[in-house]
Amino acid sequence: MNLALNERENIFTVDVSGRIEFNDVDSFEAYLKALTARGITRIILDMSQVESVVSGSLGTLMKLADDLEAHGGRLVVLNPNVKVLSVFRRMGLDEVFRICDVEEEARRVVLS
Repeated sequence: MNLALNERENIFTVDVSGRIEFNDVDSFEAYLKALTARGITRIILDMSQVESVVSGSLGTLMKLADDLEAHGGRLVVLNPNVKVLSVFRRMGLDEVFRICDVEEEARRVVLS
């Protein structure tokens, strides 16, 4: 798993690539918690380059979404592949946070 942070017009995008495996969950959670500790409350998680995810990482995303909403922010997932999207849907995560196919849509949603 690789993570990279980009900021444009006070909206932060975390580009995630590779596989999010069990041994990545702790570092993934720590990375996202560090962002919220910096006061970042509007995050787009670009998952277009993610090959697969484990369920533990999805719990991390649910916690992040709750934390951001508690501080007036929002988490938006951008462009997960079909395999990852089907995992999200099976777990009902498409009801927890918004999933967008296009960056401009994700930017609008994260600001709403």
